[in-house]
Amino acid sequence: MRQIENDKCFNGPNSNLQLTVQKQLAITLYKFGVDGSGSSVCNVAALFGVGDGGTVMKIMGRVIQAILMLQPKWITWPNTQERLKIRNFMSDKLPGCIGYIDGSHIPLDEAPIDDPESYFTRKQRYAIQIQAICDNEKRLRNIVVGFPGSVHDARVFSRSNVGKSSNILLSEGEWIAADSAYANSKYIVTPFKSNASLGTARQRKQFNRIFPGTVLI
Repeated sequence: MRQIENDKCFNGPNSNLQLTVQKQLAITLYKFGVDGSGSSVCNVAALFGVGDGGTVMKIMGRVIQAILMLQPKWITWPNTQERLKIRNFMSDKLPGCIGYIDGSHIPLDEAPIDDPESYFTRKQRYAIQIQAICDNEKRLRNIVVGFPGSVHDARVFSRSNVGKSSNILLSEGEWIAADSAYANSKYIVTPFKSNASLGTARQRKQFNRIFPGTVLI
């Protein structure tokens, strides 16, 4: 709570009419953490004794805004020195690897009004895409959120800031480990497929044996 309590959204001209930051954060976390009918804004409003569903949405909007303002502080791309440390740590496992990438879905309770088909996933539900890159200590170093659920992981990466600026954000010989949903490139490396011919069969098998246990997302 201390991280967000001084955000301007809680200290505006009408801030004296707001609930305490502690209660606003509690309402937001509860709404995010409960599934099903219990998560409806009306139920949350009744549980916490606030005016109505509209009040809950305003509270969530303020808390989300305040949390997003913290992103540059906590989620940063590793600089040259940090990447060198990661490379040294990974040298006997996956030489040159400085991060691990994967995509996932954030389910939506209902279909979006605009272009709902784009949000319908292969798992037969509506969702938006989230893609994350973490380092060897499982710290998030980059997040991309907002693409429709039907968008392929490889496309999300190609349109992300890391995908567009890999030659700037990665030094020569550095790469990111990914699963087979991504396309192999100079900066993205996936496990060997069954029809691969690079190296020997033993080398490919050994690489794949190490690779899946190293990708942590």
